[in-house]
Amino acid sequence: MPFVNAKITMPVNEAQKDLLQAGLTDFVAAVLGKPKKFVMVNIEAAQDIWFAGEKLERGAFVSVRLMGNATKAAYSLAATWQSARKILTLSLLIGVGKLTLTDCAGL
Repeated sequence: MPFVNAKITMPVNEAQKDLLQAGLTDFVAAVLGKPKKFVMVNIEAAQDIWFAGEKLERGAFVSVRLMGNATKAAYSLAATWQSARKILTLSLLIGVGKLTLTDCAGL
């Protein structure tokens, strides 16, 4: 079962949360080859996030945890980073300045 935890610096409304949840669910299900009905998503908006000592005005931290197995290709951070940035940008209709992702390998 994949679990996605998205911490976002900006406040988001319910419509944006719904879009973000749907985008992250679709993405994680496709990349990890898991059914959507098993993907869990948590969205925490209006969070204080610092990166390299700098408080981010527009940023996000997305963590993916997997209980079970996936292919090696599924753990590619480059592909994950680009897709997650696109999902966040489209869902929130803003540019995300900094985006940090944690790797789900080994979990």
